[in-house]
Formats: sequence, structure tokens, C-alpha cells
Amino acid sequence: MTLKEYLDSLNITIHHLSQTSGIPETTIIDICCGKISLQECSSHTIQQIVKALDCTMEFIMSLDTANLENSSDLTGSANSRYDEESGLPKSKKYLECDLPPYLQSSLKNMIASWEILDSGGTDLHWDLNWCELNADINFAEVDQEISSEQAWYLRETYLRIEQND
Repeated sequence: MTLKEYLDSLNITIHHLSQTSGIPETTIIDICCGKISLQECSSHTIQQIVKALDCTMEFIMSLDTANLENSSDLTGSANSRYDEESGLPKSKKYLECDLPPYLQSSLKNMIASWEILDSGGTDLHWDLNWCELNADINFAEVDQEISSEQAWYLRETYLRIEQND
């Protein structure tokens, strides 16, 4: 479980955690998106998060460890997680942060459909989920709720569409 998933399970927004902990919202977004790990944060930052969430430091640090173990793109040294030229994380998972709720919902449905199909099963709702996610990505992009970069990342990752340059 990641910090973002833990916050979601408690129905706590990143903004709320920022307000209650005194930690800048951008720092919490960077942690939730995997741009920085809790291991890289100061002890003051960790203490403020622990205090705001009323949990133990061990629990919070275990979220970070689980996140690093479950993401092959994030394992290794700090230098291996970032592109040397751009300075951006090699994993583009951060582009999934703070998506509109309707897009998160259609994304979850599509992930479930792909899991069924990839395991050899039959999902009668795959085409419905695919079309719904495609429409939601397009709407969010046109409505400027997500960037074009996010939209193409979602299309390539979850609709399995390749972008033609």
C-alpha cells in the first residue's frame, strides 16, 4: 500500500493532509506520486505526517518500503530512478496522481477488465470499459483537468494505444 492509497482508504485528501500536517502540498504530492520517497524526507516531515495521520512512524515507513518493493521502476539507487538528461522520474506513474474521480473510476474498471483478459478469461464488459475510459480521458483533456502528457500516458498504459508522432 502506498501513502496515496492509505490516504484514500481514510478519505483524506492530499490538501487536507497538507493543512493538518503543515507540510507543503507539493511535497505530499511528490511523495504520493513516487517522485520522492519517504526515505528521502526529513525526520520533521515524517513526524508531521505521522502526527496528522495519528499512526506510527514504522507504519508510514512501511508504506514507502512496500511502494518501492512493488515498483520495479523505483527500485535501486536514487540516481537510477531518474533520467539523467531530463531529471524526471523514469517511472511515469506520477502522471496518475490527482485524476478526477470519474476518471479514476473508469480507470479501475479498465484495469479489472485487462486483468480478466490477460489471465485468459472473458470479460463481456471490456469494450464498454474501454470506450468509457477513452471518453473520460478525452473529456478530461479537453476540459483541461489533465495535461496532454497525462492523457497520452493513460491511453498508452490502459487503452494500449500507441501515439503516432
